Amino acid sequence: MSLTPVLPPWPQHLDQLCQRFRHLEISALKRLSGDPQRLATYLAHRHDLTIAEAGEALEDWAAFGVSHMPQTVAA
Repeated sequence: MSLTPVLPPWPQHLDQLCQRFRHLEISALKRLSGDPQRLATYLAHRHDLTIAEAGEALEDWAAFGVSHMPQTVAA
């Protein structure tokens, strides 16, 4: 699974990401702009994981933990 499906609407997932990974900070996540490599590095650093472990954790979160918000339709 790739993080790509999660990242385009990046701002809507920041709260969910911080709820799942308690040591992350929204201000830092905003600076990462959804870059998967930088996100995995940041998660690894904040949660004492290897970058590979962090990448796997993010992929699992993207596959199973993300509550997708409904798309709004323009009138």
